[in-house]
Amino acid sequence: MISFFGNGNNRQFQLELQDDKGNYTQEFVLTDVSRREIAPKGLPSAHGNDKTVVFTYTDRVGGLILSAVYTLFSDCDCIAVFHRLENVGNEVYHIRRFSSAQLDLDDTGHTIVYFDGAWARERQQKKILLESGVFSTGSSCGYSSNRYNPFWRIDTPHNGCYAVNLLYSGNHKEIAEATPLGQTRILIGLNDERFDWKLSPGEAFDTPQAVMLYAPNPQKITEQMHVFVRRHILRGKFASADRPVVLNSWEAVYFDFNRKKLSSLARAAKDAGAECFVLDDGWFGKRNNDTCSLGDWTDNEEKTGGLLSFSNELHDMGLKFGLWVEPEMISPDSELYRRHPEYALTGGRTPIITRNQFVLDLVNPDVAEYVLQFMRRLLIDFRIDYIKWDCNRVMTDISSPFAAGGEYAHRYMLALYDIWKRLTSEFADVLFEGCSGGGNRYDLGILCYMPQIWTSDNTDCMDRLRIQEGTLAAYPSCTMSAHVSSVPNHQTGRSSPLFSRFSVAAAGVLGHEYNLLAMSQEEFAQLKSYTEFYKRHRRTLQYGTFRLLESAYGNTYTSWIAIAEDGGEAIATVIRFNEEVNRERGRFRLGGLDDTATYNVTIVGKTQLFTARGDVLNAYGLDLAELFDHDATNEPTALMLLIEKKTTGLYAGTAL
Repeated sequence: MISFFGNGNNRQFQLELQDDKGNYTQEFVLTDVSRREIAPKGLPSAHGNDKTVVFTYTDRVGGLILSAVYTLFSDCDCIAVFHRLENVGNEVYHIRRFSSAQLDLDDTGHTIVYFDGAWARERQQKKILLESGVFSTGSSCGYSSNRYNPFWRIDTPHNGCYAVNLLYSGNHKEIAEATPLGQTRILIGLNDERFDWKLSPGEAFDTPQAVMLYAPNPQKITEQMHVFVRRHILRGKFASADRPVVLNSWEAVYFDFNRKKLSSLARAAKDAGAECFVLDDGWFGKRNNDTCSLGDWTDNEEKTGGLLSFSNELHDMGLKFGLWVEPEMISPDSELYRRHPEYALTGGRTPIITRNQFVLDLVNPDVAEYVLQFMRRLLIDFRIDYIKWDCNRVMTDISSPFAAGGEYAHRYMLALYDIWKRLTSEFADVLFEGCSGGGNRYDLGILCYMPQIWTSDNTDCMDRLRIQEGTLAAYPSCTMSAHVSSVPNHQTGRSSPLFSRFSVAAAGVLGHEYNLLAMSQEEFAQLKSYTEFYKRHRRTLQYGTFRLLESAYGNTYTSWIAIAEDGGEAIATVIRFNEEVNRERGRFRLGGLDDTATYNVTIVGKTQLFTARGDVLNAYGLDLAELFDHDATNEPTALMLLIEKKTTGLYAGTAL
């Protein structure tokens, strides 16, 4: 299904073109349907497909061919789609809008579920009932952004759900229009604000790939999106590998470190069960704060004692070595800027300085090559196993001699994808983690190259409940980097019990963001035991089927469950928070367990053990109120259940 101006369409349309005479009219007609494998050029795309069908349209007015490429997958109900426009005529066209996918629905009154936010409160679930008019979300800051994630779920009045998402890490736009005639149209793709792509004779333009799906309820949308991401977006050795527990140095030491401090922290991390030590910002150039040195990616040996020797020390301990970088940025106070001011994206006038930095002009081939070469040097020279790739400011001053302003943002993403593709192919044994001021770039595009993403700079477990719930609505646990941090929390000042902090972080890829040297012996021993538990069960926690049982939105408790792929075990987590005094807690019901099987249930960290059938756990529920350590009027309190299927014994497979 496509829509365009010129056929009497007066709704929001998918394609808007203008020729050099100022005309907007096209008249595309279907001319061919075929089976052939094609993918969007220079853009990430889903892999492992079952079949691809191409619908070809020809413009009766001008020399244009439009291909709609639909890809199906046998193991999930997702359809990937992108469009290609080829100019086979003699005129020049300007693409002003070209959405990746169009979904037309019967009726109006659909509820659009979207995920907005800002720094430190990313992917907050919001809903709007659309009975008439136009609703839109998107990003125009150069990145997919923390403002609006490209994932939408559409809950219909008939109880079924649709969803759309975009394999793209740049400017995007989602549009829903409900008409007085009783129709709803959904569009998703590149943001058309200030977009103007010149399509000359002989040239072609590919949209990013989008994904669409239908399911009977929100839980099935989440399950299908998780399957799609794990099997058709993630790739390479880390698509299904156990993700390591890291100790990230940022909140432990910030910029204030030396070799002695780093070595002591690494030894403590190893003792606590970490498997990788990630050295965050401050290791390069003259970087003792965030005012300088981005672009000067040389070892500050005065602080590190030599990165190679530190890397060797970590490897001798049995730890992997990770390093923070921000390759897309440049500081005005840097040797690189003094040598090459033309490398910065400055707009041809006095530029805007944000966070004491500019964006590098990656569309300049010399700049892209510079980034590739220094990244190769770092990865090889310092024996790096893990890269945290950060990106901390929005794109402004969009003007470059290498691309017109209306094309720049997309050409930037094409250049960045090329860098990521080349690096991740050459260094296939390095685990790349995406980061962008926290979760400012959490999308299917970056996940094609970096299999996990730093979810948010906000590590407060209370705030993380909603951030992570919004993330897990579309993206699986193995992509969601989540760390246990110290208290009082560095972003909110809130103090929460260690087990609550651990329980929230265990919903994703667990790490530590902690000065372990400042912990008491008792707290250190607890963290170590929690980490050991996580490592024993990480296959379930990282790759199991995730089910949200009770939402954190509008409640004073939330709960979720991760069920192993073989169904042999499950881990359920219940968090209570902000409770009123003197209120009954009710029963906690699980879900997704086999109704006919019998399970042993252990309260993690406690001695209680009981046995129950799946139907009791799923439907009747459990009264767990007395098992929590304290009430949750001031501090969140957590309970975690290890649920193991019985295969032998008195109650196996029988009713109690």
